[in-house]
Amino acid sequence: MKKVLLFALLPLLFATGCQKEPGAPLPGPSEGSYTVKLTADNSTLTTEDSTSAIQVEIASNEDENVKYKFEITAPCYLNTKSSVSNQIGMKPGAMNKSVSTYTVEKITIDFYASKGQNYQVFNNVDKTGEPQEAHVTNTTPTDPNDGGAVFDFSINSTGWCIYNHTEFNKPSFYYISVVFKK
Repeated sequence: MKKVLLFALLPLLFATGCQKEPGAPLPGPSEGSYTVKLTADNSTLTTEDSTSAIQVEIASNEDENVKYKFEITAPCYLNTKSSVSNQIGMKPGAMNKSVSTYTVEKITIDFYASKGQNYQVFNNVDKTGEPQEAHVTNTTPTDPNDGGAVFDFSINSTGWCIYNHTEFNKPSFYYISVVFKK
């Protein structure tokens, strides 16, 4: 009986123990870069599951005439569980991705609780190739008490996506910040 229990718990041990440690911090934005942030408040999502892709265009912090366009695929929703701020929730198979043609240097994601373990980030919109490595950042999570974390991902491409690769989990995040060149 003990052997059966041990073998039953073995996959759980490997599933949680294989999370790769984040890499070294990425450099700051280059000169002439623009920054934009997708949040629950500007995502246009509601607490109901989205049934089709939603495109959101957001003005950069540096110039309101320079806008960046995101696509939030279905099923995504507004997660209101945190007492600090709402998040963007993503059900299995959902993606957030770029539909702009600007070259993105990096993206920063403020994860709610799960620390990004249920996501994969790619430097293309097709989810092909190897997922990008998470990098530590000195940015404080929106709610550090919820176990959340903020990670940077090097993109260096015009396309990127964040994908919920799980079968059952519904992770969420507070924001995605994008640093890009015009």
